[in-house]
Amino acid sequence: MRIELLHINECPNPDEAARCLVAALAALNHRGTTIHMRLIDSLEDTIGTGFAGSLTITVTHALMVITKNGVPAATGGTVFAFRVRPLPWVGPRFPRSPEC
Repeated sequence: MRIELLHINECPNPDEAARCLVAALAALNHRGTTIHMRLIDSLEDTIGTGFAGSLTITVTHALMVITKNGVPAATGGTVFAFRVRPLPWVGPRFPRSPEC
């Protein structure tokens, strides 16, 4: 699994988003998953990234199969991209994680 956090230079929240992402991954037993921070400087930087605005998190899940002779072979993958926005309804019913 490859996780990228895409952001523009003016974005004030990439570090906080990365901390929250680490906490979410830990809660899902994916501790140690590397989060790749990618600065988007130009329109050309967005090509092929799924960039939907700052912040965008992409998760690429590569599918792996084992061939008949026991050799692993990548067969493609799935890319999920989503934009992160503040949640105005975070409150007592939906508390923010203490790690974020």
